Amino acid sequence: MKKNKCPYCGKELSFFESVNIKENLEYYCEICANKSDVRAKKSLKTLITMLIILTSVCVLIFSFIFRMLIIGSVVISGLFVLFYTLVPGLIILKRKE
Repeated sequence: MKKNKCPYCGKELSFFESVNIKENLEYYCEICANKSDVRAKKSLKTLITMLIILTSVCVLIFSFIFRMLIIGSVVISGLFVLFYTLVPGLIILKRKE
């Protein structure tokens, strides 16, 4: 996965910084003191839609059909862990205009 970089000075963001900036509209670089816009790639919307569908299917299958709540919870937790590991790669930092 390609790391996010400050568009001004090129400082690489850690995985945890990338996860945290997704909730903000701006990223402030402490090295060069510039602000960048935080944008999401279009594929993030597709990933969210897939997560919702897969979670719904897992709830339907494991809760209502097989009555295996623990296995269903583990599968759903795994889906969310996978989602949060993919999200930082779908965040883009752009120069402020």
